Amino acid sequence: MLLSFTIVGCNNNDENEPYEPVNPVDPFEREGYTYVPDDNFEKELIRKGFDDVLDNYVLTDKINNIDKLDMSNLEIKDLTGIEDFTYLSGLWCIGNQLSKLDVSENIYLTHLACDDNQLTNLDVSNNTSLSRLSCQANQLVNLDVSKNNSLINLECGENQIISLDVSNNPLLEKLYCYRNQLEKLDVSKNISLNYLVCGENQLSRLDISNNNSLTNLECGNNQLSSLDVSNNNSLTNLECGNNQLSSLDVSKNINLEYLSCQKNHLTSLDVDSNLHLAQLRCSDNQLTSLNVKNKSNLEYLNCQNNQLSNVDISNNESLNGVWCSENKLTDLNIVDCPSLAIIRCQRNSLQSLNIKNLKSLVLLSCQENNLTNLDVSNNMSLKQLDCGSNQLSSLDISNNPILDLLYFESNNITSINISDKPLLRRLVCYNNQLTSLNISNNYNLWMLECQSNPLECIQVNQEQLDTDINSQYWTKDDTTSYSLNCDS
Repeated sequence: MLLSFTIVGCNNNDENEPYEPVNPVDPFEREGYTYVPDDNFEKELIRKGFDDVLDNYVLTDKINNIDKLDMSNLEIKDLTGIEDFTYLSGLWCIGNQLSKLDVSENIYLTHLACDDNQLTNLDVSNNTSLSRLSCQANQLVNLDVSKNNSLINLECGENQIISLDVSNNPLLEKLYCYRNQLEKLDVSKNISLNYLVCGENQLSRLDISNNNSLTNLECGNNQLSSLDVSNNNSLTNLECGNNQLSSLDVSKNINLEYLSCQKNHLTSLDVDSNLHLAQLRCSDNQLTSLNVKNKSNLEYLNCQNNQLSNVDISNNESLNGVWCSENKLTDLNIVDCPSLAIIRCQRNSLQSLNIKNLKSLVLLSCQENNLTNLDVSNNMSLKQLDCGSNQLSSLDISNNPILDLLYFESNNITSINISDKPLLRRLVCYNNQLTSLNISNNYNLWMLECQSNPLECIQVNQEQLDTDINSQYWTKDDTTSYSLNCDS
């Protein structure tokens, strides 16, 4: 006998309604574990001893008490899982490939460094304990730090930030917001600020009158037409180049050590009160005079491309380098500068140049002046001499044994002895009155330009004859020949 059974379902739902499980489960959730989908993230956790198997999961109990975590420069693309590092106070994830970063659950963070990633957004509103935030070199357009009133250091340079409000950050001491798109910046509430780096923005105004603690101000490459630093007596470093300043008063900044104000519209600059000045960069302005004598700490001076007819550089015992080219100088007072190693005074109207006491001189570039005489007999440390385009009829380099560069083109020199210059590598002597030239002892010579001279023969050695004379860096007149013996 056949028995038939009818099986009746027990689902009372309408057959048209989709079935849903009673307790939906996250497909990546595993009880007691934290999901870590980025292999490079997990590999570093394994290396640090917080995990042992590369399987996209790590025991939560092994990470939730970690205080500091450095995940820098590991090609990490995703930091999912960081939310379970509950007590994290310091996170460094610099130099990765992160396009997003969620630290909303890391409420104990005091230090976050996520520079050099691809972040377009960063929410730190839940991280109210943050004292140091560094998010430079990302793609941020906005950054809200209004909830982070414990912030001491903020570094957000090299982004695309168009506005930045730091009025709720009264403890701020260092602010780096350079290379963004800021049109305004209000630091009036940040009275503890000592470092402000806001260069390469679009600022047309900057009020730092309330920032009496400021020691470092870098606001170059903006659109500033004025800058008042009279209240900033603690300033040691001022960089305001590449703006539109027509005047700059630094008389109250007696602690100033570094001043860079190049590429403005300055017609005068008084640094008499700045006795601690070590570096002065005031090139590319409209200065007509400059007095920097008796600056015992001055090491570097660049005042090139102005309209200077006079500059007194005397009695600067620490001075190492002077750049004063492209001015209208007829005289250059550089006596009593025993440490001076570099002088670049080309393209002026110098008729004389006294460098006898400069025994540390290594480089002298004085081309395109009106020099009729140049005495380098006391400059035995000289390695590079460029005195082209003057009115020299002779040049004695017998006391300059370590010369490796010698340029004296476009003068009236009739003879030159370089036989005792074994280190000489570059010789440029075209457009003179040379009737003979012997380079056979100059085995290191790789550049020779001697055209436009009444030379019939250039004496060389066998190696030069075999190889060097065919070099593109050796040039002469077609009527001049090379020979092993020009006297035969």
